[in-house]
This record gives sequence, structure tokens and C-alpha cells, in this order.
Amino acid sequence: MVAIKIPKKNVEHIMKRHSDWVQMLGLKSVAEVQVFLSRVVSQPDEVHSDKHASGVKYFLKRLQEAGDKLLCVVVVREEVKTAYLINRQKYIKYRARRWA
Repeated sequence: MVAIKIPKKNVEHIMKRHSDWVQMLGLKSVAEVQVFLSRVVSQPDEVHSDKHASGVKYFLKRLQEAGDKLLCVVVVREEVKTAYLINRQKYIKYRARRWA
């Protein structure tokens, strides 16, 4: 398995733009988010490849704290780019249109 990088600048983006799940889990620092994301990509519930973009994968993890939502971690060529929550409706849409 290839090691997936989780750059500080990308985690800072996640903490700023997608803070809902970060706050929900009580994660306070870049290091805490990096550790959590590392666990998600090493033990996802599902992994999907992008139908339209090579080198892009979506690592999904169900979070009890998020109710019916899943955390979607987007990895581009072995680097975490972003992570956000998706609901069931978005999951169905992505599964039909975006994921291989």
C-alpha cells in the first residue's frame, strides 16, 4: 500500500472550510486532524475511484456523531486534498455519476 500524505496546508483548508465535522469530533489541532484522516484512509468503510479523473479516490467513513452522513476524504495521487460530510442523497448522486 502506498503511504498517503496529509499536508498541513490541506488540513488547514479542511479546518477552515469544512469545520462542521472537525468541531463535531472535538478535533482542535492540525496534528489531531491529520491523525484522524490517517485512520480514515487506512480503515475506510468504502473506497471509490473517480470515473472522470484518474488518480482521484474517495475514502468514506460512517461517523456515529454525524447521523446519516458520511465523511468523504478526497485523495488525489496519494495526497489528501479535502474532507467533507455527505448525506445519503449526495452519496446516491456520486455513486451514480462520479464513482467507478
